[in-house]
Amino acid sequence: MPNKPHIDPKKEVITREKLDPFFENIKNLIVSTAKGTENAMMRKMDKVGNNISQLQTAATEHTRMIKALDTKIDGVRTELSDKIDGVRTELKDEIQGVRTELKEEIQSTRTELKEEIQGVRTELKDEMHKMEDRLSDKLVGNAARLDDHEIRLSSLESSRT
Repeated sequence: MPNKPHIDPKKEVITREKLDPFFENIKNLIVSTAKGTENAMMRKMDKVGNNISQLQTAATEHTRMIKALDTKIDGVRTELSDKIDGVRTELKDEIQGVRTELKEEIQSTRTELKEEIQGVRTELKDEMHKMEDRLSDKLVGNAARLDDHEIRLSSLESSRT
């Protein structure tokens, strides 16, 4: 910094030429201070700019990661949905197969039961015919014995009289 000229207003007349060095000195101080402030502000603005750039880069990376995760989630969702649909289809097919097997088994059992019932009916009819024949034979035998008894009774009664 240049030396300041000293002016004593009581001893000398103040002129523009005498004040110019003071103004020049003030101007130099202001310019120097402004440049220092400007340089300090520029450094701070550079740091802020770097921080903003880093934040923008991080935000971009974060957005990219979120999109990648969303894509993966959509893929997993689709895959799970496809697997669920596959399992659902397999279960429906298996259930339909079991239904078909059960229907066939029920129909087979029904046919077997009908045949057995028909066999039992036939056996019962045969047994009933046999019983009828036996009863008929017994009735005929009893009727013949009754006739015999009546004849004997009649002959006994006639011999008594």
